[in-house]
Amino acid sequence: MPPVGVFVSRVCLNDCEIRGQFYPKGANVTVLPYTVHRNEENWHRASEFIPERFLDWNDKGSLKWIPFGVGPRFCVGMRFAEMEFKTTIAKLVDKFEMDMTGEPDIVPDCNGVIMRPKDPVRVNLRKRV
Repeated sequence: MPPVGVFVSRVCLNDCEIRGQFYPKGANVTVLPYTVHRNEENWHRASEFIPERFLDWNDKGSLKWIPFGVGPRFCVGMRFAEMEFKTTIAKLVDKFEMDMTGEPDIVPDCNGVIMRPKDPVRVNLRKRV
């Protein structure tokens, strides 16, 4: 799930056509990272959470994974966000054994900016000894 729902938006400076779709000059074009990340042409089993797919991923720059945008206007908080989530995961794994109760049906929700699961995701934590 990308952290932000809509942020890659541009205005066409000239008439153009991309993959048979015409965009007139002045048109607002928005890319939704959520749909890019769920595209079966980009990912095998795109709707499944498979973090191992990034272990040997050699397609970096392909625009298949754009949670922080791309190019000169990408999210300025990207490095901080990555450091924050990696530190959080490392601390959790270090201090707790974790498992999920059942298979959650994660439905995305967007409050206008931030993407998050609509319903709580329940995780059982057992303190490591």
